[in-house]
Amino acid sequence: MGLIIGVDEAGYGPNLGPLAVCATAWRIPSGLNSDNLTKIIPQITAERPGKDEIQIADSKVMYKPGSGIETLENTVQVMSRVSGFHLELASDWHSWIARFDPQWTNQTVEVPWFHGDRELPVTSNPDVINDLSDSITASLAQCGIELIDIEMNLIPAKRFNELLKVNNGKGELLSNASAALVKSLLNRISIGAEESVLVHFDKHGGRNQYLPLLMQTFPEVFIQIIREGREMSEYRWGDGAGLGEGNIQCRFVAKGDRFLPAALASNFAKYARELAMMSFNTFWRHRVADLKPTAGYPVDAKRFKQEIETVQRDLGISDDIIWRQR
Repeated sequence: MGLIIGVDEAGYGPNLGPLAVCATAWRIPSGLNSDNLTKIIPQITAERPGKDEIQIADSKVMYKPGSGIETLENTVQVMSRVSGFHLELASDWHSWIARFDPQWTNQTVEVPWFHGDRELPVTSNPDVINDLSDSITASLAQCGIELIDIEMNLIPAKRFNELLKVNNGKGELLSNASAALVKSLLNRISIGAEESVLVHFDKHGGRNQYLPLLMQTFPEVFIQIIREGREMSEYRWGDGAGLGEGNIQCRFVAKGDRFLPAALASNFAKYARELAMMSFNTFWRHRVADLKPTAGYPVDAKRFKQEIETVQRDLGISDDIIWRQR
């Protein structure tokens, strides 16, 4: 068997709302082509899903503002149940996020728009989710594939701004948050002595060199550069705890969310961010008449910030918990 981990984010560009980073971990049979899993696993597709299918693809393809969240929600809620640790449907969004990000509750104590509950699922049919969960669990078992863990870091504005002070820009912040999730999973998952590990990141901007990041995250091992280039940068090492040298392969790939474990990570990250933005918009729209919701991206974020300014001041809410500095 081989362990594969995919990492991706949602919300890197906005000034409003959290940055969400997620990693998913899978076990697959040795020799199986991990780059082609959507064509191997029945009922999982990268294209528009049929009645008895879910879509796992780039979250930007699966969800656009105004198009509805059902396709994305079906995928995330089904795979939440399929993963071995989360068999029951969460009834509200705080409970759902806390299952994958234990830090979330403590990081949002001072944030009033994250205190209210929103029942889940938002639009999907719970019976459909349950039925798809059962059938996709069977499909994965038929292929000898297992989704074994999911971990997420949903970083609200105040924490984001704090991390900016100890990182050289938000690109480094994202890289460190992504690598930390991988290290957490590798520390938690039991890895066999002969088991190979593939870690797959979507490339962070136009960057090609990731050795300093990996050396900082895994200082106890010698990391070998396989290649560094525009399409892919690839590294290899042992984990210093019994694995043979070179058993862990790590790659950073342009448009890497085509890889199913990274695509699913992007789906979870996007869904978590959208739930957070629903609560954010609901809070302010209840207090500011005729306020249009925002997705949080820079131009519209400035419009939104101006329109809530008077109420924000009256409520004594500081910019630091609303506005991301980068």
